[in-house]
Amino acid sequence: MKLSGKLTNRELGFKLIWKYCEMKERTQNLTVLFRAREVVEYTLSTRNDIIIFSNVLFNVGGGYNSETGKFTAPVAGTYLFTVSLCPISGKSIFYKIVVNEDVVANGHSFSVSGYPCVSGNAIVQLDAIDVVYVKSTYTGDVLLKSGLYEPMYDAKSNSFSGVLL
Repeated sequence: MKLSGKLTNRELGFKLIWKYCEMKERTQNLTVLFRAREVVEYTLSTRNDIIIFSNVLFNVGGGYNSETGKFTAPVAGTYLFTVSLCPISGKSIFYKIVVNEDVVANGHSFSVSGYPCVSGNAIVQLDAIDVVYVKSTYTGDVLLKSGLYEPMYDAKSNSFSGVLL
């Protein structure tokens, strides 16, 4: 029964449950994923440089920004992030995957001859607008741009991707 145009507690409860179910259905069917490769700076000269991947292959949900190298979660949920980095022969790469300034994964390849790529991943629970990015953590990291197989493939070996699970 409505009293003076207001909803009863029971009606309000049903309305809230209905809205919650509608919202949950929308977010469950939402696809969020991105993949970017080729870095802007192959020589990372300072510690804590954000590694910016400039060639965006896809960006469903619009979360990845190729100018900043940062992914901003458009919705809350569980995400998987992967990174692959290839230093040039004899050089190093030390990296970390960061969520809102907290390191959630890290890895490195240090002064190895040949072309050993290093990869890593992180599964994280994010809130909407949480920010994820990859940072270099060693002065003098140098990523592969050419010289491995063919120039058209070499720079593409460095990549960053993420998906809402």
